[in-house]
Amino acid sequence: YRLFSAHAIPVPTVLALREEEGFLLLEDCGDTLLEDAARTAPPHERARLYRGALDILTRIQAIPRNDDLCFQLSFDFEKLMFEFDFFIEHALCRFFGVVTGDPRIPALREEFAAICAHLVKPELFVLNHRDYHSRNIMVQSGNLVVIDFQDARMGLPQYDCVSLLRDSYMPLPEGEFDDLKDYYFRSSLEAGIHAMTRDGFDRCFDIMAFQRNVKALGTFGYQSAVLGRARYRDSIAPT
Repeated sequence: YRLFSAHAIPVPTVLALREEEGFLLLEDCGDTLLEDAARTAPPHERARLYRGALDILTRIQAIPRNDDLCFQLSFDFEKLMFEFDFFIEHALCRFFGVVTGDPRIPALREEFAAICAHLVKPELFVLNHRDYHSRNIMVQSGNLVVIDFQDARMGLPQYDCVSLLRDSYMPLPEGEFDDLKDYYFRSSLEAGIHAMTRDGFDRCFDIMAFQRNVKALGTFGYQSAVLGRARYRDSIAPT
């Protein structure tokens, strides 16, 4: 909260804090998620909201490194592979019913390991929100407010962009998706977030989108099959 606030990232104001007891009194930012606003908005208004969210993302990714915990955490090989294994356990086996000892699983893990190796490029890492999608951005009087940012960590610029534009909760029409990805590529390049070619950017984007959405399937499988929260089932097919 202190880091984001210091760099003009719109987050709910902490009105009072009793740190020793874990109590926070937060600003009430209403009930409207970006998901809610985007579903009912005409295309031009949806584009305005999403461009605003991408502008905020670029500001997050431009925050200089310091000694804060979020800069010491990253999407390293172990973290990415943990998320793939979570998918195998909770989506593939628990939700879809694949037998845990299925002989195809080791070969699948080898493919996942190769993907992880491709995505671990620390020289390209920037700060990421970590869960930047339409249910973690609120719309308050037409303005955007970012929530649920406690897992921020270092990773590829594409990670949060994928979370927003390839969102399980709010799939975007392909034409709008293409326009918004173009917008992020240009604005992040101009801001010095990365220096990738467009082909290189798109390749990392697509592979990151695969990893991120496989991770999401693991979460939905866990929520549905282990915790019994049936509402997450609706997100599995579009993912």
